[in-house]
Amino acid sequence: MAVIEWCKLFADEKGKHHWRKTVSDPSIFMVGLLGKLNISQSEFDAYIDKCKLYRDKFLAHLDEEARMHIPYLKLAIESTTFLFNLLKAENPQLLSDAPKEMASFHAERISYAKSQYPSGT
Repeated sequence: MAVIEWCKLFADEKGKHHWRKTVSDPSIFMVGLLGKLNISQSEFDAYIDKCKLYRDKFLAHLDEEARMHIPYLKLAIESTTFLFNLLKAENPQLLSDAPKEMASFHAERISYAKSQYPSGT
C-alpha cells in the first residue's frame, strides 16, 4: 500500500494527488527534494520508474513476471516526509492536527510497531 500511495504523490503526474498540485513553487520544491535525498533528477526518475513497475506488475495486477523487485523504501519515506513538512509549513491551518514533524513521528511509529511485533515471532 505504501508504494501505491507514494506513486499517487510522486509518479502519477496527471493524478489529482500529485505533489505539483499542492506546493506553491514546484521548481523550488524539486531542488529542495533532490538536495534532501542527495540524488540527481535522473536518479529520482529511475526510482519513480522502479516503483511504478512494482506497482503495475505486482500490486495492481499480477502479470506474468516470475520475480518481483520490491523497491527500497528509504527514498519513498524521505520524499514523503519532505513533502509533508513543506505542506505543513505552507498550510499550518489545514494540518493543525497533524504531527509537528514527520521524521520523528515516523520513528516513533516504527518503534511502537517493533515493540508490538518483535522479530522472530
